[in-house]
Amino acid sequence: MVVMPPVAALVAVFLTVLAPAPPGAGEGAGTAFAAEGAGAAATGAEATGTAAARATVAVTAADADAAGRGDGYLTLLLEPVRTVPREPYLVVIEARPGNAPEAEAEPIGSVAFHPPPRDGDVGEFILTVPRRLLLRAADDGGLVVSVRLMPAAEGGRLTTSALRIAGASLRRP
Repeated sequence: MVVMPPVAALVAVFLTVLAPAPPGAGEGAGTAFAAEGAGAAATGAEATGTAAARATVAVTAADADAAGRGDGYLTLLLEPVRTVPREPYLVVIEARPGNAPEAEAEPIGSVAFHPPPRDGDVGEFILTVPRRLLLRAADDGGLVVSVRLMPAAEGGRLTTSALRIAGASLRRP
């Protein structure tokens, strides 16, 4: 685990940073996702400095049963689509049950690309999803995962950088 420099807006967020896996790693495992929200395409919605991308991950009864024994794991495939070298960013990930209001989304981690991202290079990130969230999501329309970009430097701005959710799936404990 790599610890990032403190960022004022992320003080309360537990940072989990994993290096991206090679493109294609882990594809086809777990439960498929469906992109949602304005501008969502079949290949995934885009996250920018001003808008979050969302994906809904199906949570089955078997996932909920497995969650009864411990937390679950979300595999998230993220693909930078517009990268600007002078716009370093962290990717903040939140999750909520499908039918819950956006205000109930809770942070499940943040990640960063290392080495810095290049357009089209898919990174694979694995985050822990609390058991109580999986149990609610199984009965409440799946798990909505929100991804947004945050400037890595205090006072930084993101005007061009964007990435898309290329895939999301659950792995049982």
